[in-house]
Amino acid sequence: MVRRLLAGCVLLTPLPTLAGSLSVPGDFSKIRWAAQAAAAGDTILVACGTYEDFLIELKPGVVLRSADGHPDCVTIDGGDQETVLFGHNLDASTLIEGITITGGRPSNHGGGFYFRDSDVHIRDCVFEDNYSVNWGGGIAFQGTSSPTIERCVFRNNEALYGGGLYCEYGSPTVDHCLFEGNRSRFSGGGMAAWYPSSSPLITNCVFRNNESTFLFGGGLFARASHPTVVSCTFTGNAADEKGAAIHARAQARVTVKRSLIAFNVGTESVFCTEGGQVQLACSNVYKNGEGNWTGCIQDQAIGNGNFSEDPLFCDADSGDLTLRADSPCAADAASGCGLVGALDVGCGAIRVEVSSWGQVKAAYR
Repeated sequence: MVRRLLAGCVLLTPLPTLAGSLSVPGDFSKIRWAAQAAAAGDTILVACGTYEDFLIELKPGVVLRSADGHPDCVTIDGGDQETVLFGHNLDASTLIEGITITGGRPSNHGGGFYFRDSDVHIRDCVFEDNYSVNWGGGIAFQGTSSPTIERCVFRNNEALYGGGLYCEYGSPTVDHCLFEGNRSRFSGGGMAAWYPSSSPLITNCVFRNNESTFLFGGGLFARASHPTVVSCTFTGNAADEKGAAIHARAQARVTVKRSLIAFNVGTESVFCTEGGQVQLACSNVYKNGEGNWTGCIQDQAIGNGNFSEDPLFCDADSGDLTLRADSPCAADAASGCGLVGALDVGCGAIRVEVSSWGQVKAAYR
């Protein structure tokens, strides 16, 4: 049940406030009203609570932050009515930090957040239970956008393409993020990257239990794009057709380094169509649905530091994807590749389960 934030004095209409700092609900009872009043250089500071709001338009150079910078503090619930956040031409000084965004349901793109031609910075946020009839359940962006997305969680979002994140053009940096339980009805359960000028850099991320329910790429789908994937873990992902973990299509070139692709289900974990390519180095491909080094990666099983061994997760069933001390993927293992996958040795005294925000933050500290 959505909690309504109670305050001693709730404003019914937006009022002017001092430049530089705008508070919700102190100065404005709605986040969207604070956003309307904000100008470049301003910070909108939101007190802890759950806010029913949507169609919040961010302006360039504005910071939107929860009171303690933690997404458990502030939830913005779109109530299944529209996109929660949107913006255009947002520069790199535009920041969203420490907020959970849920209940976005637009008639077009970007359930949680839609933007174009923007280099916005998104940090320590959770995008959960958002829905798009087209692109990007959690986030969708278009145009010449190169956002930085770090330490974010994409969970249980759904879209036609890119259940968690949809990248059209642009070159985003996606770092230390968790994609879990997202669904695409066509392609890219966790993330989809589109068009030749799209070159995302995806580092230290976990893709777990994402699904493409009708076509390709349960974890990551690349169409004519050029993603680089470094130190990531793909596990438990599924696709109705091919590429449970990664699918490269239409001349897409996916570079994968020091990554772990294990226990993905149903179909071949890595698959290529229409001239797509996936090039792996220092990566472990193990116990996937229809084999490991098959199809377009069958000649990469030997060489470039690649191997196929049980990664020895601490407790994958409960979501703990850290490694046992004797894992072949650990940083000091004999492979000579350094750490393979997103998470190093855990269990015992350093046990980390990648299933909640606090646990993700602890895993990536």
